Amino acid sequence: MSKKDSKANSEIIQRMQILCSKRERCTSEIRKKLAGYNIPAQETERIIEILLKDNFINDERYAISFAHDKFRFNKWGRIKIEYQLKRFGLGDNYILKALGSIDSNEYLNMIKSELSKKLKKEKSSDTYMLKSKLMRFGQSKGFETELVFNILDEILSTKR
Repeated sequence: MSKKDSKANSEIIQRMQILCSKRERCTSEIRKKLAGYNIPAQETERIIEILLKDNFINDERYAISFAHDKFRFNKWGRIKIEYQLKRFGLGDNYILKALGSIDSNEYLNMIKSELSKKLKKEKSSDTYMLKSKLMRFGQSKGFETELVFNILDEILSTKR
C-alpha cells in the first residue's frame, strides 16, 4: 500500500468515525457506505474491523436502539421491527435481545391505544367489518395477530 493509499484510507476511516458518532449505525450500513467510495472488499472489512474494535459500530447496540426508537416514535410492533432488523442483516441473537428489551406492559398499552384511536376514526357500525379493518390496521403496524385479536375483543366489548 502506498503512502497516498494509506492517507486516503485514514481519511475514510475518519469520515466513518464521524458518521458513526452522529447516530447509531450497523455494519451493513457502513459496508454500503464504503461501497459507494469504491473501496475494495478486503479494505472494507479492515475498516469495519477498526470501527468495531473502537466501538464506533456495535450491532447489538444498534438493534436495541432501533427497536426502541421504532416502538416509541413510530408505534411499530415487534413483527415489523424484526423484519426491518433482518433487512439490515443483523443476527438473530441481536434481534431477540432488541425485541426483548421492549417492555411488555408498555407494548400492550401501546397496541390498545393505537387500536382505540383507530376505532374512534372508523364510521362502520358493522362489528365484523370494524373488526376486520382494525385487524388489518394492527397487522400493518406489525403487531402480533393474537394480541390484536384479544385486545380488539376487549375494546369492542367495553364499547357496547
